[in-house]
Amino acid sequence: MSQILQRLLIVDDDESVIAGLSALLEGDYDVRSATTGRAAVQKFAETPDLVLLDIQLPDTSGIELLKQFKAYDESVPVVMISGMGTFEMVVEAMKNGAESFLQKPFDFDTLQLTLANLKGIIATRLERDANRRFTGRIEGTPAFREGKVTRVGQWLAESGASWGDFDRVSVYSDSLNDLLLLERATEPVAVNPSPDLEALARERGWRIMKLFE
Repeated sequence: MSQILQRLLIVDDDESVIAGLSALLEGDYDVRSATTGRAAVQKFAETPDLVLLDIQLPDTSGIELLKQFKAYDESVPVVMISGMGTFEMVVEAMKNGAESFLQKPFDFDTLQLTLANLKGIIATRLERDANRRFTGRIEGTPAFREGKVTRVGQWLAESGASWGDFDRVSVYSDSLNDLLLLERATEPVAVNPSPDLEALARERGWRIMKLFE
């Protein structure tokens, strides 16, 4: 039986970049590509599992496209790529849901490691049928509140590990919805927390990080 590859969408206006990345990744992924925002939206409707998205496109910005992708299906991991990335760009991308940001030129090992890490992202995913069409149901346990604790436990078990195998567990969150997950950590960190989480973090002596206002 042939292996079913994850579908990777590469969005970049430089066709030589697409050709190079496709040649490197085609053995590990079912690679699709687009050179414009309009074409990317059409390709995204084919339900990719991962996206590499250039921040500069001829007909739109990568950030605007990122917003559209996340509005359609926020569970699909998106890596922003740019040859002229700034700290402000990185922050803007992360605020709008990007999972990572790579500065061009990047080496193949870094790209492989980034994509491999994205495969382990725990998120609420919509169920798809054999033709990759959405069924309207959620796949597995929703990654929400107690569901996140369950999903992390399942992921650890699949890796041959458990919560008790680690002396140090760090959890970062901005929402009180992650309280049960934060309570499982030895190092809970409230990052740009909501007012209710910030109050609780101060009460319990948890670390608070404010990366941007």
